[in-house]
Amino acid sequence: MTNHDEASRRIYERLRELRERLAEVHERNLELAAQPLPRGSTLEQAKRARERAEQARERAEEAHRHAVNAHAGAADAHTAAAVRYEMLADSGVGDVEDNIRRASAHRDGSQADRDASGAGHV
Repeated sequence: MTNHDEASRRIYERLRELRERLAEVHERNLELAAQPLPRGSTLEQAKRARERAEQARERAEEAHRHAVNAHAGAADAHTAAAVRYEMLADSGVGDVEDNIRRASAHRDGSQADRDASGAGHV
């Protein structure tokens, strides 16, 4: 059996398995659809929902902290780049006007990141 034949056999076997699983899911869907819907939530469901909501809130706060820190770090990197371009311009190294332009762009980027991290825009 060639590699191509083996690969084809595996693909057809996986397709067969997927068709079987799809039939099982379809059958289970029909079973569930035939059952009457429960009215309201149980106390356990409400408790789980409350726990999940609290967990989601905590994760959102953590993500926000990470975003604020990322903006602060980006602002620091922009500032460092601006300082270096200003040093190059002051020293007359390279294209002075380009170095000034780049320093200015990095200062703008730094300010934008600081605004985002400090004003809660993240």
